[in-house]
Amino acid sequence: MFQRDFPADFVWGSATAAYQVEGAPFEDGKGASVWNEFEKRPGVMRDDVNGDITCDHYHRYNEDIAIMRDIGLKGYRFSFAWSRIFPEGRGKVNQKGVDHYKRVCETLLENGIEPFVTLYHWDLPLALQKDFGGWESRECSRYFGEYAELVGREFKGLVKNFSPVNEFLAASDVAYGMGLIAPGLKLSRKRVNQIRHNLLLAHGLGVLGLRSGNPDARIGTAENANFMIPIVDTPEHVEAAKKALREQNAHFITAILEGKYLDCYLEKEGGNAPVFTDEDMKIIHTPLDFVGLNIYHGKRVRYAPETECGYHIFEKDDYAHQTGINDFTFEPSSLYWGTRLVHETWKAKEI
Repeated sequence: MFQRDFPADFVWGSATAAYQVEGAPFEDGKGASVWNEFEKRPGVMRDDVNGDITCDHYHRYNEDIAIMRDIGLKGYRFSFAWSRIFPEGRGKVNQKGVDHYKRVCETLLENGIEPFVTLYHWDLPLALQKDFGGWESRECSRYFGEYAELVGREFKGLVKNFSPVNEFLAASDVAYGMGLIAPGLKLSRKRVNQIRHNLLLAHGLGVLGLRSGNPDARIGTAENANFMIPIVDTPEHVEAAKKALREQNAHFITAILEGKYLDCYLEKEGGNAPVFTDEDMKIIHTPLDFVGLNIYHGKRVRYAPETECGYHIFEKDDYAHQTGINDFTFEPSSLYWGTRLVHETWKAKEI
C-alpha cells in the first residue's frame, strides 16, 4: 500500500482567537474592544450570548494547555487581545495584560508546545473605533505598529513566530462592509477599499515593529486568500488558475507579496480605489519569513481564451462539501492547489 508520511518537523497544532475563547473582557485592566459593544445589539448574537465567559481560557489556560499536551499538539496559534495590552489602543501599557500572555507562552513552552501569536484577530480596541473611526484612519495603522514593537520586545525569547493580521477580508469587508462582525458597519465601497489598504499598511508596520522589538522573530501572514483549483491538471488550466489567483487577490496577498496594486484592480475600482503612496507599498511589501495560509475552500478555474481575462471561474462547485454555515463549503483539493499555486506564483520559500 502506498503511504506518504508527514515530515518529522511537521507541526500539528490548533488555533483560537482571543475574543472566541478568553472571556474576562474587562479583568485586570483590559479595555473594551469593538466586540463588547457590538454584542449588545439586538439580534446580532444567537440566543443573545456574549463573550464574557466563552471558554474561560483567561483563567483556565493551564488546563487547556494540559489537554493540548495530552493529545500531542506541538503548536498553538492564538491571538493577543490588543486592548488587553493597550486598553485604549495606544498610550499607557497594561502590564497585567502583558504578564498574562507571558505566563501563557511560558506554560506552552514548558509543555513542549510552540506558541504562534497573532496580533490582530478582529478585536479592535473600542477607543480607536470611537476616536478615529477604526480602520478608516491611518492612525490605527500607526498605533498597530507601536503595539507590534512592544510585543516584539516584551516577548523576545518566548515567541518566535508571529502573524500581524488574521484574514484581511473579514477584518475589512465583513466587519465594515457587510456588518456581520464587529464593529458591524455597512460602509460604501470606497470607504471599505480604504480600510483594506489601511489594514495592509498596519500589516507592514506590524512586521517592521515586531522586527524592531525582536530582530530574530519569524513573521508571516495568516491569510484566507481566494484560492483557485484548475479544472484539469494541464499546463493551460494551471496557468489560468495562477493568473486568477493573482488577480482575485490583488487587494490583499498579491499587494503584500508584489508590493503593488495590479492595474486590473485599480481599473476595476476606478473612483473607489484606495488612496495610497509609494512609501505605503514599500512598507506593505516588507519581506516575510513565511506565507501563512488559512485554507478552507477554492474555486475551480478553466482556461478561457474567449474571455478578456483569459480564465473562467466556476461559482458553483459540485465537488465542494457544505458545512454547517450557510453557503460556506470546504474543498480538500484546495489544500494541495492553494499551497502549490502560491509557491509557483510568488516563489514563497516557506508556506
